[in-house]
Amino acid sequence: MCIAVIADSHLSARTPECVSNWEAAAAVVARLGAELTIHLGDISLDGQNHPDELLFAAEAVRRWPTPMLCVPGNHDMGDGSGEFRYSGTRKLFENGKLVREKSWEKAFPRDFQ
Repeated sequence: MCIAVIADSHLSARTPECVSNWEAAAAVVARLGAELTIHLGDISLDGQNHPDELLFAAEAVRRWPTPMLCVPGNHDMGDGSGEFRYSGTRKLFENGKLVREKSWEKAFPRDFQ
């Protein structure tokens, strides 16, 4: 089985250069005959603050030439990498789950994971 692995796509309507890279990568994956693609995170530019970018990325995944499994990255789910200092003003957890996880699950339901 041929598996393609990609990461850090940073898809957004605000990043046409990243969308062009995505389309070029899709053409290569199709040409090479991959049967599955695994995305290792940061599929969105800033899904943590702009959930619409997760939906934008999910639509791009639907057009990808293979089935794709997606792992969320810090640009998708939040600033756990320490890029931004937590001020204490944002609610991070609700019922034991990351609040931002809801946006991810809306854009990428279980069939993407």
